[in-house]
Amino acid sequence: MVSTAPQMSLRGGLPRMSKDAKERVEECLRRGCVNCRQTEAVLTRRTNSAGIVSAQLQCNTCGRSISGSMKRADHYEFMDYAQFDEELGINYQGSYHDERRDLLEAQLAQLAFNRKQRSVDYAAQLRSSPEWRALRQKVLQRARFVCEACLSAPAEHAHHLTYHFGILPPAWMLRAVCKPCHERLHASKRGQDDEWCPGS
Repeated sequence: MVSTAPQMSLRGGLPRMSKDAKERVEECLRRGCVNCRQTEAVLTRRTNSAGIVSAQLQCNTCGRSISGSMKRADHYEFMDYAQFDEELGINYQGSYHDERRDLLEAQLAQLAFNRKQRSVDYAAQLRSSPEWRALRQKVLQRARFVCEACLSAPAEHAHHLTYHFGILPPAWMLRAVCKPCHERLHASKRGQDDEWCPGS
């Protein structure tokens, strides 16, 4: 069974109006504001770009017209209605975007923290894993202990091409590199410009 209780209240109560107008206002109050889901509305008078004045039910939070234009002749106390508040919608949109920006910044900060924590955990796992030490040694031996990036310095590190395979990826996803080349590869992955890793 559908509830007929109003979802929104009308600030100042329901003034005198025609039966059709009253039914429309009550229906709009039952439906509520689909934009912000808040609970209070106000009857206003609004002038459109052609200079035509109409009655409108305005959400008192987001500033949207809930009813659309209604004939002012059906609203007997029309001149007592407040002017439609155009600023309300502008301010609501501004605060909505500020809240979304703040939420996005908080989510990005949490992602950065999670990424850093994963990196710390990963480094600790690498230090303590005998399987990783054995795989690293084989990768260095495969390259004859020469850096596969610059081909001149001694290889000291096994660089992951991707971390999708976890700590122990297939050996073909690891490259033997020297310390400077390893740092350069990781700097480019952190977003620093480097022709080795374009678009990283």
